Amino acid sequence: LPCARTPCCSSGNMTIRYPLCGILMELALQLQLRGMELGLGWLPRGANQPADDLTIFHFERFNPERRIDVEWSQLGFSALPALLVEGRGFLEEFRAARAGRADGSGRKAHGGEAPRVREPW
Repeated sequence: LPCARTPCCSSGNMTIRYPLCGILMELALQLQLRGMELGLGWLPRGANQPADDLTIFHFERFNPERRIDVEWSQLGFSALPALLVEGRGFLEEFRAARAGRADGSGRKAHGGEAPRVREPW
């Protein structure tokens, strides 16, 4: 997963963005089932242009004869289909709740008080 187009997904800074979080969970499960580990490294933006091109569907620099067509249903995912369904449902509920807020900000109105004033220790 190229980090130039996705939130940082390395140790200690995991993403919670949908659907990347489900993909990372599936990857972790598949690696665990095989007794494997994956070490991730970050590259600065532009250092891996082919990866950037893939994330924005620019396939011109790739040889079409080397492309492998696959069907999602044949990939043998263990957890990903259920995670995507649940994640999609949660995202729809979240968006509906956010749209229902009177001020449209998606945040609760607290009269402008800072949290330390509103909920002191």
